[in-house]
Amino acid sequence: MKKIIPALIIGLAVGALGAWLWLERHHDEHAPAEKKEEKKEEPRVTHAENGDTIIKLDKETLEHAGLKTTALAAAEVAPEKKAFGRVLDAAQLAAMFSDIQSAEITGIASKQELDRLKVLEKQNNTSLKAVQAAEAAAKRDELQAGALRVKLMAAWGKAIGEVPQLHEQLGGLVTLESALVRLDLPAGESLAEQPVGARLFSLAKPDDAMSAQFLGGLPSTDPQAQGQALLFLAPANPQHLAPGA
Repeated sequence: MKKIIPALIIGLAVGALGAWLWLERHHDEHAPAEKKEEKKEEPRVTHAENGDTIIKLDKETLEHAGLKTTALAAAEVAPEKKAFGRVLDAAQLAAMFSDIQSAEITGIASKQELDRLKVLEKQNNTSLKAVQAAEAAAKRDELQAGALRVKLMAAWGKAIGEVPQLHEQLGGLVTLESALVRLDLPAGESLAEQPVGARLFSLAKPDDAMSAQFLGGLPSTDPQAQGQALLFLAPANPQHLAPGA
């Protein structure tokens, strides 16, 4: 019995030593694989073929940095075209509006005089000849105002007369607080749809853009550009661009 116990102890010790050696060998066999797996992990910073830097962040990193991702919403970008522009002389436009307003006032007075004489003619207090003369004067003044409107549209386009309260903005145009701008597209180019607006850049300050709203097409063609001509109104003219600029 005494011989069996030492043998048993020796056997257990040998078994424990063998088990320890087997575990160490098993760990050594898997350690390189784990290291290889670590080496296979993709880098967070990469570079695209065009030179752009790409940074990949996992969800945990994004949350820690307080960043959020969202799907891009579809948006439509309006096409743009380049055109050559110049500021127009608003004094000519102001003179035309003044002539039209004067003709309209004269026409109103002539119509009132005609109405008055018609009442007197019914009362036998005036002659038929006076009524006929008043009718001729009222018709003449009406035609005069109409001719001036046609002249305005021939020079500035039909849309110029449809701009709300444009006569109230003439003062700002003359003092260069705002600006009327003509844009000419290059020869052979035209717009398939009506533009929404324009961004204006001057040669003096090419980095400062002015916003302008579309008024309409112009009836004349620039002899040099030979393209479609468009009229825009810049409500603000911080650069005080003068006619011809």
